[in-house]
Amino acid sequence: MARQWIRSGGQFHIEGFVNQYVMDYLAPDGKTIVFNSESIENIPAGWRARESYQVINPDEFIETFELAPPGKDFELYVRSQFKCIP
Repeated sequence: MARQWIRSGGQFHIEGFVNQYVMDYLAPDGKTIVFNSESIENIPAGWRARESYQVINPDEFIETFELAPPGKDFELYVRSQFKCIP
């Protein structure tokens, strides 16, 4: 089966850069999804970004944003946990 790419809209950051993502991984249980940058505006060439979402339960998820300078591995930039409070 051919790999299908899902593209997300642009993601704008307060720091001034804009990311365009493609989905890279979807866990079989649907609880983890990973997007890798296809392009980044307003940042030096060669940088990469990764945005991940992990569903903890129906009312909670974790968002992880990572950046990688040219030729380096990804490093955590920010991790946020969101929880619905009734």
